[in-house]
Amino acid sequence: MEAKPDGFRAILFACPGLVMVQCRQGGDLTGALSDVATAAAELGEALVLDGEPVVPHGGRLHFGELHVLLDLAEDCPTIVVSYEPVP
Repeated sequence: MEAKPDGFRAILFACPGLVMVQCRQGGDLTGALSDVATAAAELGEALVLDGEPVVPHGGRLHFGELHVLLDLAEDCPTIVVSYEPVP
């Protein structure tokens, strides 16, 4: 059984000099998830991750904080739970 965080899917595309995070509908989430994009850029490798952005809060994943982050573009620590790397 696979644990499913309470959120939505996103795809992260990264290569040296370019990083983009998209929702399933193709919308650009890179600015809203800037800490995730920055971390991917610092890897310096090409990769594609299919996963789910989550906001840890008080030892749990907080879906409401994720929506605040996306709606208001507030700075909130965010991580991506990756399902599997995409070849």
